[in-house]
Amino acid sequence: MAEEIIDKNDNEEQEQEQEKNSKAGLVVAFIMLALIIALLAMGITFYFVIRDVQTGQINVEGENVSIEATATITGVPNPPTLDKIVINADGSSGQDSWQNLNLVFTEETPEITITINVYNVNEINSLEIVFDNLTTAENINIEQYYYLNGQAEVPMDIDNQDPVYLTGGDYATFVVNFSIKDRLESVTDILNINIHCTNIEL
Repeated sequence: MAEEIIDKNDNEEQEQEQEKNSKAGLVVAFIMLALIIALLAMGITFYFVIRDVQTGQINVEGENVSIEATATITGVPNPPTLDKIVINADGSSGQDSWQNLNLVFTEETPEITITINVYNVNEINSLEIVFDNLTTAENINIEQYYYLNGQAEVPMDIDNQDPVYLTGGDYATFVVNFSIKDRLESVTDILNINIHCTNIEL
């Protein structure tokens, strides 16, 4: 009789232990599930936020000038091919701006770079260039500089509305770097760069 009572107590203790283990396992499972859902939600949010698009255009303007302008975009998936812009004193050919440019930031994109070359094709007259970057900067950092005739080791700061002068046959390279300030916020900034060229007769 005493053995039956002991066995019964042992069985009850084992059942209680199993019940505790089951409850603990269930709690752990719920916690793990909640963590997985939270991580997935964060991952999806992060993905869509940093893939927001920065769109806009780069305009090249000039009257009575002879220039050629080329541009490249790096740091984006499948970067667009931008055709050369040619503006002649005798008449323009092709386009005078690069439009509908989408700068897409991805998880692997720490920085997007736009490089623009402006050539003074006129062998005699000089050229005045005003590089005016009106791109909004709600959630992006903008770093920009320029150098002359391929001398990248001698960069100079770009000040909007501060002219850059080119003698006949020379060229200027403008470099603009974009990066996201806060990757947990949307990027709704609009790309807007204007390059105004003026002929200086000698």
